[in-house]
Amino acid sequence: MCRIKKIKIYFRYAVLGISLAFICLLLIPIGILATLIYLIWSVTDRIIYWCEKGERDEF
Repeated sequence: MCRIKKIKIYFRYAVLGISLAFICLLLIPIGILATLIYLIWSVTDRIIYWCEKGERDEF
């Protein structure tokens, strides 16, 4: 009886560990994508700022 209870506990923790690992594997690409979007956004903002600054200097 005690052995079956231990097996159930081990199985429960194994399922919990596998599901947490799966969630983390899903979060990694989302984090990479968010970082890339942020970098692209900041570079385009910087380019737009430089262009507007250059136009103001010409006048």
